[in-house]
Amino acid sequence: MSKIPFAIIVFCFIIVFCFISREEIRADNTYVLPAQGPHVPNGRKCYTCFLSCNGGERIGECVDDNTLCSTFYDKLGRIMSRLCKSGTLGCNAFGTGTGQKQCLCSGDLCNNDGVDAAAVAASS
Repeated sequence: MSKIPFAIIVFCFIIVFCFISREEIRADNTYVLPAQGPHVPNGRKCYTCFLSCNGGERIGECVDDNTLCSTFYDKLGRIMSRLCKSGTLGCNAFGTGTGQKQCLCSGDLCNNDGVDAAAVAASS
């Protein structure tokens, strides 16, 4: 088998894989976070981002998958603005539940007892 057809097949496979695995940006300008990392026991993960909907704080929050973000930085460092949506509250970067509407995106994993897993690991 010639190397050229094989290279073409591999190239096409890479293009298709990148297209399928890309972060989804819907027509209504909302950002859907792709699944990342292992799931915690209660099926939630902790996300962090720079937020516009809560005063620009950096916060970690346990939320369900596909939580929509507001202002955040993409992989190239560009500022992106998306729809703000609340997640499952009760686990922020300070280990407390705020009860406020939060906009969240990619970051640290949480456990399910209201404490940020990364903070726990750093202190032990």
